[in-house]
Amino acid sequence: MGSNFRGLRWLAALGWQPKLENAFRLVSRNIDIFAGIWLLDSAVFLLYVYARLAAAILPLSLGLVGRRVFPQLKKLTMQNDYLQFQSAAARVNLAFLMVSGGVAMLVLTIAPELNFSQTGEFKEVLVWLLLAQSTPILFGATPILMRAVGRETFYEVLLGISAAFFLAATLILNTHEGVSIAQIYATSQLTVAAASALLLTQYGIWPGLTALFHKRIKLL
Repeated sequence: MGSNFRGLRWLAALGWQPKLENAFRLVSRNIDIFAGIWLLDSAVFLLYVYARLAAAILPLSLGLVGRRVFPQLKKLTMQNDYLQFQSAAARVNLAFLMVSGGVAMLVLTIAPELNFSQTGEFKEVLVWLLLAQSTPILFGATPILMRAVGRETFYEVLLGISAAFFLAATLILNTHEGVSIAQIYATSQLTVAAASALLLTQYGIWPGLTALFHKRIKLL
């Protein structure tokens, strides 16, 4: 017990502070995992976690891209240079689209080589979880763009609402299958992305693949 307290003091000395919003983000972004703990038996839950970890390669890859482009996006919004911001946002949406598609295909290619992926259920769960993480293909880089325009709080609220509806759906359906939970999770993530993309149109941002029609995007 004493070593645990010393560890907490050490983390506090480094500037880490447990905050309610951090717990909220953790739960809202991983609500399917928390639900799975209660709804799935151990074997199915383990399979679901494996699929979730495989699908997590996609948001991790997008996170690396986002870290590089976010400072420039934020700079443009702070300068109120919205013409340049719209152009940059369209390019970021295209970048996220290509990364999402490429990484998703890579994961689906590698998955058959994994020992625990021989079951049909694993593959089906993985496809739905990849769909949940591939929202940039349809709606663009909504999380990073919402932060860039100063609407990150609204985005967090959307995640919280989607988490609540996710729990309601799983309880009403009383599902005990990993595939069903993955499907509900994908639906909730797509809904959040669609709502965010709709809001971002107020800033002249073209979502997902429609960024190709932005007048400053030229492929040839």
